[in-house]
Amino acid sequence: MADQAATILHTLAQWLVTISQTLAGWDTASLIAATIILGVLAGIAGRAAAAPRLHQQIIWGLVAAVLALMQAAVIWTIASRYLPITGIDTLLRHMLHVQGMPGIL
Repeated sequence: MADQAATILHTLAQWLVTISQTLAGWDTASLIAATIILGVLAGIAGRAAAAPRLHQQIIWGLVAAVLALMQAAVIWTIASRYLPITGIDTLLRHMLHVQGMPGIL
């Protein structure tokens, strides 16, 4: 189970870096607007996940999760502009350690 968690975190980190590089050309105002829009859409999709049918709950839950991951990528892009890379690495190490997953990074 720990190997699967490590693989998922590694894959998400790679995806985050790829999306961050794609968004690097955007100006900060556009990134902030995208963060707000994605957050609102994820909230709406999350609220729709309370649908009466199971397949609707699964679909809306998946949509909310994807939008939240996209929002995280935009926030990562903004943070990487203003924090030194060593600061981000230390921050990620601290977050993973606090969540009880030492040895991932």
